[in-house]
Amino acid sequence: METLPEKQKGRLTSYQLLEEYFDAHLDMQMEDDEDKKAELEDKVENITETIIQKVENIEHVMVKKDLMKEQLKSQIKVYQDVLTSLKRKLAATDNGWKRLEELIIMLVDNVGEGSEGKTTVEKNGFRYTSYEAPGPLEIPDETEVPQEYTRIKVEVDKARLRKDILANGDTDYAKIPKVKRLKIS
Repeated sequence: METLPEKQKGRLTSYQLLEEYFDAHLDMQMEDDEDKKAELEDKVENITETIIQKVENIEHVMVKKDLMKEQLKSQIKVYQDVLTSLKRKLAATDNGWKRLEELIIMLVDNVGEGSEGKTTVEKNGFRYTSYEAPGPLEIPDETEVPQEYTRIKVEVDKARLRKDILANGDTDYAKIPKVKRLKIS
């Protein structure tokens, strides 16, 4: 047997490399000819170096993944802070416009001409009219609302269910399947 060509080693997956390693190692154990045995030892050593290099590359990728994840979390926090600030600014702007609208309504009510529950002021080609219309729904006491107007939202307490299943095992209605995880230490 001969050693793997450099180009072929780079193309093999980790699984294929492990198969090659075990095959070469087994052949080396069973070989009686010292020259062929030395050749197989070189092949095993080359495959081992390639596997180690792949593992180092995996470690580099995992560290980079963690770094990218932390960077994204930091960006999310920054954007959440900006979003919170923008929401406060929007609320303040809405409150300002609401107050301005209230002032305009008060002005129209005091200065304008009224007919049929409406008061109107015309200025610079614009017509400002104040009138009464239904506003938002207000419910002072929700317990007094009839049952026909209520909805009940049912949620599964997943944290409690998970804890019970971990303690007592899977059930017909829920289970926790085993999953593969990767730990680097």
